[in-house]
Amino acid sequence: MLPLRLLRLCIVQWILVIGHWSFAAAPAAAPHPRLFLDAAQIPGLRERAATERGARLLESIRWMRDGGDAFGTQTGKAFGNDAALYLATGDRAYADLARDEFLFHVANREVWANPGFRSLTRGAITRGAAISYDLCHNAWAGQTVPASVTVRGETRALPAELVGQDLNRVASRALLDSARALNQSGGPGWPGNQRLGNNWFAVRYGSAILALLACDEPEEETREALQTALRHLRNHLRTAYSTHRDAAGWNPEGYGYTFYPAQFTYPAALALARLRQIRLADEIPALRASFGALHHGLLPLPTRFPGPLFGLRPDFTDDHNHWLGEGFANLAFAFAPADQIPGLRWLYRRSFGELGDARYDTASVGGLWALLHLDLDGPEKNPADIPSLGLSLSDPHHGYYSFRKSFGDDPGQDVLSQFMAKHVLSQGGHAGPDGLGFRLWGLGTPWTVGSGRTHRAGGQCTVFTADPGDERHRSQAHRTVSSLLRPAGGGYVVARSDPLSDVGVRDHVRRFIVDYRPETGAEAAWIVADTSADGRIWRMNTPGKLEDGRAYNVITHDAATATFTITNQFNGHRLVGRVLHPERPVFRTGTFTRGNATSVPLDRATGASLTENAWIDFGSADGAFVVALTLHRKGQPAPAVSSTVATDGAREIRIGQATYTIDGDGIRVRGW
Repeated sequence: MLPLRLLRLCIVQWILVIGHWSFAAAPAAAPHPRLFLDAAQIPGLRERAATERGARLLESIRWMRDGGDAFGTQTGKAFGNDAALYLATGDRAYADLARDEFLFHVANREVWANPGFRSLTRGAITRGAAISYDLCHNAWAGQTVPASVTVRGETRALPAELVGQDLNRVASRALLDSARALNQSGGPGWPGNQRLGNNWFAVRYGSAILALLACDEPEEETREALQTALRHLRNHLRTAYSTHRDAAGWNPEGYGYTFYPAQFTYPAALALARLRQIRLADEIPALRASFGALHHGLLPLPTRFPGPLFGLRPDFTDDHNHWLGEGFANLAFAFAPADQIPGLRWLYRRSFGELGDARYDTASVGGLWALLHLDLDGPEKNPADIPSLGLSLSDPHHGYYSFRKSFGDDPGQDVLSQFMAKHVLSQGGHAGPDGLGFRLWGLGTPWTVGSGRTHRAGGQCTVFTADPGDERHRSQAHRTVSSLLRPAGGGYVVARSDPLSDVGVRDHVRRFIVDYRPETGAEAAWIVADTSADGRIWRMNTPGKLEDGRAYNVITHDAATATFTITNQFNGHRLVGRVLHPERPVFRTGTFTRGNATSVPLDRATGASLTENAWIDFGSADGAFVVALTLHRKGQPAPAVSSTVATDGAREIRIGQATYTIDGDGIRVRGW
């Protein structure tokens, strides 16, 4: 007979082992922190945090945590900032706050480790929990689970079976349970296991990997779960970024849905490299190239978010113009190719550093990656002078092209043109009907935009078979016929549908020419020349009305001269369009309610929220359209624009003193 006390102990152990929680066999202790750094690196990190720049960074992390990143707080993406502050300062009060938030989430059985709940939410809080456990483990040593915790004014009771248990043991087991639940199911909204390009994969499996590497459960309990999560994450990254030799960092889901999943993907990659010698960024080189590809479009202009936060760039798919990189710019210092770091440092200082918003890209837990990796003390170089960045950049595999006039200290001087040939579909991710579309930004102003987060195509800049109305369209693959990217800036792309465009136009060929030379007599000049079998309407969308009802860009037109003008209401700059074919266009204008709000700058310090596009279109009976566009400062006269067609069908176009010839799919530019 076992003594009564021992018998009771055995019964309790059995209940714990077969129940939801198991504490019977504590694993051997492993050193923490370990995911992103070790204890020997902490003194140096705290020295950097004590500098003037470090103080500003910590202030930004606190600002984000306390409401600057309200959405991140609501969704759990900001969970982990208290742990970052503890790491940087050694102040145990931050570790206590991180502990309370960890237990606050564990107490919510509706969400925590529940495979039936949405995995985007579970992934965010699991990542924060893994970060908090790893960075605060030593501060939590010897503590037990309290009966309740209060976070942001809300009190939650902990499950009775956890109260009084060792805090780190409970936290470790909770991480394993959450990782297993993430592996088990994506929950409501999961796009499906075959839609590998969707960002949900990165959130779900990247966070599971962090939890499994952070927890201290026996390897026999974590090994299979880690292999499962890693297999799914690898498959996603190979699909989204591609291992094709021409893949250069573009993600078909667009900018916004590269930044968002990156805050899970890259931290998981950091931890895997440190703890398992698995180097995802070497397996998939486009992960490194992505930093240059996305930074190429960065303009240090104010967004609609408070602060103000800086960082605008044109986007395709969902048309998210604001940067909100959630640490992407900080992670660049850990992953981007070494030759690009001086150029990325140049951009960072003017966008997120002392010469920009001085917020250090700290949305969500982005400040942690700044603490760990940000290096602004090394040499910097204008990106235009770095061959792998330069003024013209492309991803030939995905069909993405970016042309800058300059990288200047004054973003109000820069001009940026982007074109989406869309060779590769997003394989289940976000994908607006924007193939063969273009984005034009210049003089601190966005001149063209897309529909936003919707499949309604009327907000795009493309050719339609008829008035698009509220028709919805799905993406199609297209292909590039030829392209030229000039190191001095500008160039062209000729691309075509194969055979149908995103909006159902057959044999649509678009010739897109970008010219920044002074010979044009303008700040920038573009030619958009389209042919098609059945395209009948050419449309261009521009930012129309702001959320408060004020007009942003206003369109006027003159049928007699076949011209239209878009004038920004805040700075007076203009984009002038001259229709060269058909000869007597009949213009129409209208508005389009966007699928989502996006950011536009009002001036150097203020941004606003755009909710409505304004559009102009005109028809053609033969499926062909030719439009010359020129950009002008307020009061600057427009150059003369003319066009002649030779007997062989070749069209010569003159803009100012610049001459262009379009001969079928061939393009010749005098002086290039």
